[in-house]
Amino acid sequence: MILIGVTLIWTANGLCFTLVALRLSSEQFATYEIGIVTTGYFIGQMICAGFLENVISKVGNKRAFTALASTGPKTSRAENHTSLCSARPKSL
Repeated sequence: MILIGVTLIWTANGLCFTLVALRLSSEQFATYEIGIVTTGYFIGQMICAGFLENVISKVGNKRAFTALASTGPKTSRAENHTSLCSARPKSL
């Protein structure tokens, strides 16, 4: 069951980055800029993996998961807010 879950997560992750690359190319970004954006995600993932190893060893896995799960909705709410603000039409 865990293997199926991991497979689904990595499949969704791969599809997400395919869509990000397609969206950036449709917005006329250069190829090297698309590469920088997608590479930055994986660099951040490696940095956070090293950081989270220390956090989990200090506070335990349950508290670390709780702290990280509570930050997810806040960041997605902030992303939605900025995308909605930029999509608003300008008043006359």
